[in-house]
Amino acid sequence: MSACGSDDAPSGAGDAGARTGAAAAETGAAPASPGPATTGTAPGTATAPQGTAAAPAATTGAPAADPATPSATAPAPPATTPAGAAGAPGGDEEGIRIPATFSVAPGRVTPAEVTVAPFLRVELRLSSGDGAAHRFTLRTPSPITVDVPATGLVTRTVDGLKPGSYEIAVDDGAAAGRLTAADDAVGP
Repeated sequence: MSACGSDDAPSGAGDAGARTGAAAAETGAAPASPGPATTGTAPGTATAPQGTAAAPAATTGAPAADPATPSATAPAPPATTPAGAAGAPGGDEEGIRIPATFSVAPGRVTPAEVTVAPFLRVELRLSSGDGAAHRFTLRTPSPITVDVPATGLVTRTVDGLKPGSYEIAVDDGAAAGRLTAADDAVGP
C-alpha cells in the first residue's frame, strides 16, 4: 500500500470507498463500489458487503443505516384519540347533536315550538306528559314517527334539517307543535 496522502484515490467521496476497500482486503471480501452511496445510507458512505464490518459513519454526524443492525430509535407511539372524542378510533365518533325536548300529550306538545340550527343533527327527546303512550310525528319530507312510551324518555336522532318549519303531530292528528330550523336558533 502507498503512504497516506499519495495517489490511492482522490479526496472526497472516493475516500469512503478506499476505506471500505481496505477493510474488505483485510477480510478477503470484495471491496464495495466507490460510486454513489446505496439507498438507505447517509450521503458519502458506502455499505459494506454482508459479513464485513461497516464503514465508519459519515462526517455529517448521522449514522449509516445497516439493515443487519437493529434500530437504536424507539418506534413511534400509537395514535391516540383526542380528549373528549367519543368512541374508539375507526369512525365511531358522532357529530354535534342539538337537543329538542318535548313532552307529549293528546293533541299537544310542550313547548309548542323549538328552534334549532339548520343542517346539524337534532336529538329528539320525547316523554309522555300524561302517563299514556303516544305517537309523535315530525312532518319532514320523509316523516319521522316515534312511539313515545307511557313512562320514561325516548330519544331519536334526526339528520340535519334544511331551513324551514316542520309540523309536529300527536297520535296522527292535527298539528300540535312545530320544530323550526333557522339560522337565528338560540337553543331548545
